[in-house]
Amino acid sequence: DERGATTSPEPGPRPRGLVLATAVVLVQGLALVGFGAWLGVELLVAEPSNRSVATGSTAYFLLLGALVLGLVWALRRRRSWSHGAAVFLQVLALPLAWTMATADNWLLAVPTAALAITGLVALLRPDTRAALGRE
Repeated sequence: DERGATTSPEPGPRPRGLVLATAVVLVQGLALVGFGAWLGVELLVAEPSNRSVATGSTAYFLLLGALVLGLVWALRRRRSWSHGAAVFLQVLALPLAWTMATADNWLLAVPTAALAITGLVALLRPDTRAALGRE
């Protein structure tokens, strides 16, 4: 329907591009939830300099991770709106990777950029677009 709530008109096997894109978004969502959980543990075992900021950051990453994992569900269900949301997520990750790189945090910058580029390529493949009704 016009709200993007329908699934793809093509049931059947998932194309490789969609499987890869879903896997990339899953890794990103798990990373966000994992970082939020780590912040939560730090909040419990250490005394933060600003408890409000630490609590807010923990809640932010856990909520964002949950939303990204919800996007995984939508991609698996072939919801047409999930394509735009997943592309937007990948585009947001690119400047994040750049910021990490300029701060000499290559250990996180390289996988962040690699995932974002892989996700974009997978999402923009014709078979992925068709599977999500975005031809």
